[in-house]
Amino acid sequence: MANVLDALSVTLAPDVLQRVEVEYDSKPTLRALSSLLDRIGGSVTNVSIYALAPRKLEKRQKWTDPFDDWTLLDIRACKKLESLHLPIYIRPKENLKSQRPLSHIAAGLLANYAAPTLKEITINLWDLECPTMLGDNSVLKLQEFDKVVTQERFPNLQRFELSVVQTEALWCKATTRMDVVARQCLAAGFRTLPGVRALEVLEVRLKRW
Repeated sequence: MANVLDALSVTLAPDVLQRVEVEYDSKPTLRALSSLLDRIGGSVTNVSIYALAPRKLEKRQKWTDPFDDWTLLDIRACKKLESLHLPIYIRPKENLKSQRPLSHIAAGLLANYAAPTLKEITINLWDLECPTMLGDNSVLKLQEFDKVVTQERFPNLQRFELSVVQTEALWCKATTRMDVVARQCLAAGFRTLPGVRALEVLEVRLKRW
């Protein structure tokens, strides 16, 4: 994938793309995407990234996400950016190499590299095992977004979405009492991000792998 992106960064004209969606598999892929955006980012309004993660939960929980430093993906050239989708993969604390919270990457990118033109921010949160995990302030720490997503930083923001992808166990539980689980997730998200909620842009949506 890195080789493909490197080739595109050489051949694509600067004003060709408005939407960029990439599934990354390594640090070189993220760096290559940065190089591509540096060349063509001036016309890009939508960036979405996902990891090429293992399909099975037990393997994902032991998997190391190569996107472990927000400086790996430089989106500063995207001066007209309106929509940004970023992933967070929840894993047990004992399987994490870094002591930093899982929200650190997305929050760092938003704080330092994202254009103030953003209208929509979506955090794709993978492998939620129970609604109360949304309020975790050590491993996950979604509270970091409250410090970053402000009216001053993003004056045009219309939506901040937590797109919650449940584990199979929570999904099976939710199928029998979907309204209860959905309400619990919504309440946990609102409690965790009171600042974003005050902007009247916060949405919490449940999805399945």
